[in-house]
Amino acid sequence: MKRIKLLLIAAASAALASCGTDEPIYNTPHPTKGKITLITDWSKIGEGITKPASYTIEIAGQKVTATADKHTIDNLFDAGTYRFYAYNPAEHITVADGLATITNTSGIVEPIPCWFFSASDEVEIKKDTRHEFTVVMQQQVRQLNIELTVTDGDIDNIISVEASLSGVANVMNLKNGTYSGTALKVEPAFTKNGNKLIASVRLIGLTAEAQNLILDISYATGSPQTLTTDVSGYLTNFGTNKHIPVTLSGNISISKSGVTFNSEISGWESQGQIDDVDANEQ
Repeated sequence: MKRIKLLLIAAASAALASCGTDEPIYNTPHPTKGKITLITDWSKIGEGITKPASYTIEIAGQKVTATADKHTIDNLFDAGTYRFYAYNPAEHITVADGLATITNTSGIVEPIPCWFFSASDEVEIKKDTRHEFTVVMQQQVRQLNIELTVTDGDIDNIISVEASLSGVANVMNLKNGTYSGTALKVEPAFTKNGNKLIASVRLIGLTAEAQNLILDISYATGSPQTLTTDVSGYLTNFGTNKHIPVTLSGNISISKSGVTFNSEISGWESQGQIDDVDANEQ
């Protein structure tokens, strides 16, 4: 009997030792899933623009709101590769299925949407791992300033200017950075400033259609005039470095023959893009 009892004790001891050896050692409290912390870099904000107070993170069908540059998502994720989107709420812009859309009414795109930033990438999640990912929030709405300097004639002859710019986009794919929109235009609101006519709009992007600037000018005396200029060549890099405003400038001469005005625009230049276009090179 003693011999049997000793053998049983030995067998039990061996089983305990074996159990201790085979038990896995986990690095986290979630051994079968991964956890994500997202760090947002806001260094690509345009001068004078305030960082948004909050932003949305979309991943694996989940949406969370973050208010700090470093945010840990409460949810856990199965191992795998996921596409994520980060973007801030902005008036006149909606986001759905990775597309940012600016409000447009009857083909007229909202001229001054709020500043909008986004980032998107694929991340690989491993189980039993805490992940930290850093992304740069890119400014996706760019300011376009238009300045026309009266170099000949009297600016006071101009009562008002109604303008439109064609070939503008109202949708941006946040995944691949492409733009879309058909037969859309934006209407810059021109005002007088000294001897200049100035206007500003904010655009999410341009399309393959021509960017035609049309000015319908009303004069104090004389018949109105329509001026049309294809400015596509001066906006070729508009989708790059959107945190830097673009200024499209030219000279306008105001002349009159009888009751007919024959004002002309010349000397177009573009400033603020990577490869600025000089009117003399066209």
